[in-house]
Amino acid sequence: MSEEITSGFMGSDYQQQFDMICDSYKEHFELAEEINLFAHSVLREISNGRVHNKDARELVTTTLFLRIMESYQGVLLLVKKGLIPPSKMILRCMIDQVSAIVLCETNGDFIEKYINSHEHDRFNAHKKMKEIGISTPYDIDEKINEIVQNIKDHSIPKLHSLDLLRDSGLFNTYISPYIMFSEAVHITPKDLEFYLTIDPGSDKIHSINYGPSDKDLNGIIITAIGILLDGLLAIDTVFELFIKDNIEMFDSKLKPIFSKKS
Repeated sequence: MSEEITSGFMGSDYQQQFDMICDSYKEHFELAEEINLFAHSVLREISNGRVHNKDARELVTTTLFLRIMESYQGVLLLVKKGLIPPSKMILRCMIDQVSAIVLCETNGDFIEKYINSHEHDRFNAHKKMKEIGISTPYDIDEKINEIVQNIKDHSIPKLHSLDLLRDSGLFNTYISPYIMFSEAVHITPKDLEFYLTIDPGSDKIHSINYGPSDKDLNGIIITAIGILLDGLLAIDTVFELFIKDNIEMFDSKLKPIFSKKS
């Protein structure tokens, strides 16, 4: 790590590296930004009186699409500065997001399960509050029993990421990035090797790797684009926007870019 680094990614220390990343992956970013513009045009369309406040499918699908769009833009902002591990963490969340939005599109029973799954979060939160002794204005044991009974009465299942991925039909598409990006989320020792260069012949490390990187950047951008396109397909079905041709056009542009860097 250079002694000249003072503010890292927040300042101009790495501006030359930022520019090199943007230049090296110019086609990737141009396509990613073109799709981002299109996604915002879709958002404007559904924001114009298309979402009904008593239609749970429309409400949940719209909010999931918004989360996908925000996450997508977050990934692009991060990778332009070579912030690889944080971008992987967001992408791991995006896989859950796209699994859920596709299930909203294809599985009529999923919406209610998804909304009611919050009861398991409430149970875990109250259980933890009891364990650490947080005082509440109500009887916490009664509240826990109430939540447990509600879960039983309505047969509310826990929702797990891999189950959602399988049920959505996206397992084969996203299982590899799911595994890879989970390492960043759970800070596995293998993932932390990113930061060090080891010298086997010395009792000291060769270098600390802190700064912009383009390691795995190709796969990160490709995965982010794929998730947004899948989200757009789900929105298209729910709101009958007739944008499938646009999505297929973007997908056709993506394949040659992917092959160049693969």
